Amino acid sequence: MSNSDLYNQDFFLWTDITCKQLKTRNFDEFDIENLIEEIATL
Repeated sequence: MSNSDLYNQDFFLWTDITCKQLKTRNFDEFDIENLIEEIATL
């Protein structure tokens, strides 16, 4: 399952994985589009 699919299926898990990817600077499978959307709504 891709991170963008995970965003729609399990938001809490998506946030956990996204946070870990940011901390480790793992951008290979990073879901930047949904992260931008979430930050824009803050």
